[in-house]
Amino acid sequence: MNETTQNQLIADLARDVVTEIAPQELPMFRLQSEAYFKDPDSALEGHAGGEDMLGFGAGAAAAFLTPAVLAVTTAIVKFVALEAWWLTSDSHNRIRQGFLGRRKPIAPALYARAGLSNNIDQSQDALR
Repeated sequence: MNETTQNQLIADLARDVVTEIAPQELPMFRLQSEAYFKDPDSALEGHAGGEDMLGFGAGAAAAFLTPAVLAVTTAIVKFVALEAWWLTSDSHNRIRQGFLGRRKPIAPALYARAGLSNNIDQSQDALR
């Protein structure tokens, strides 16, 4: 899946969530999602250094829901894409054979081939 298609899928899924939890943000959703995809870290930081808002309620907090929803949706889509890739690739058979046969860990190589970073050694140490 190319980046444009992936971003469109993420935006569509996130829009559905925002429609349910913060419909007041829908008019600005497109602008916020474009800003998020250009620079996710900056979009998640919010409006640091801007004017302070005075008032009551969750108005200031609600303004940050769209970038947060986009971040969570991005993580979910990337996870599902990795799982789908893993299940449909030849690596799946090699890993299954590795677990049933040699018992040699192959998962770090799988994550590296998928272009993801994952510290398997620390995770395994934490479980021991």
